[in-house]
Amino acid sequence: MSGNIIVVMNQKGGVGKSTVATNIAVESALAGYNACIIDADPNRKQGTKSWIHKRVNGKYDFAQIESRECYGDIFDTVQARAREHDIVIVDCGGLDSTESASACATAHLALVPIECDIFDEQGELLGFSSDPISEMDNMLSRMKAGNRTLKTATILNKYPTSSFAKNGVLTRKYLTERTKNLRPLKQTLKHSNEFSKAAAYGAGVSEMGSSPSAGQVQLVFKEIVELLNEE
Repeated sequence: MSGNIIVVMNQKGGVGKSTVATNIAVESALAGYNACIIDADPNRKQGTKSWIHKRVNGKYDFAQIESRECYGDIFDTVQARAREHDIVIVDCGGLDSTESASACATAHLALVPIECDIFDEQGELLGFSSDPISEMDNMLSRMKAGNRTLKTATILNKYPTSSFAKNGVLTRKYLTERTKNLRPLKQTLKHSNEFSKAAAYGAGVSEMGSSPSAGQVQLVFKEIVELLNEE
């Protein structure tokens, strides 16, 4: 596998874009791939931007990952990094941003993290004047029209840990039945403080030792690789 570009994005902030992007980058490096992560969200001072700075300036011997910050039309930059790396992970903002549009024009996978808490116990969207899921689904259709090789998926992040919580199952059902481009991965990331603890050091959870969260990230990465390798 070489030159694969994964764009992580969502219209809504706080859904775990940086958590997903940074941990996929780390898992790529730990699996032996030459990995690069690009922060392409100009509206955030924290997230991946902060993670990169902590990792670069820290004293810990973590897996080697090239990191960059790049904004605006990033098409050429993303392509250039893909020519030199096995996997390039791009952390973008909204799907309607210049960064997301230009990155997805050359990407292989658009990955949208979604939290289950935007749905109620009946599987309906909570508190939105419009339907952000349908809006993102339509935007991804337009992106795929311009890039015929682009694959799309969602990852359910901060998945409920309680077996009594129904919104995780109902969120998966909603996305599977009502969208074309936001079908969830089988694997999920459950809510855990391990992610924020690792991010404080500029690390991924798999670099902090064995944990349930590390096991989840490893399974997510395995599924992403399988998706990228599908014909």
